[in-house]
Amino acid sequence: MIANPTDVHRTVLDHRQISFTMARIPIEVENEIDRFCNNVKQSTYTHSRDLALATILILKKLIGESKWANASELITLIRSYAHRIN
Repeated sequence: MIANPTDVHRTVLDHRQISFTMARIPIEVENEIDRFCNNVKQSTYTHSRDLALATILILKKLIGESKWANASELITLIRSYAHRIN
């Protein structure tokens, strides 16, 4: 039994950090994600269709070219890059 509820949170957080560090992303994909984030922040995409297509392409690259061991790592990876847009 866990005495302190924050211990559970720390354990989950530590697991996510460990999983994320195991995923590897090629530098080319990093650069494309940076360009995509900059384009989103600068409102480069004038139509929602253009933004949707760019999002699909960047996700396809991120998923296809990065190294991850399981679904949990992949989800953590996608979430971490989604936060960069905000």
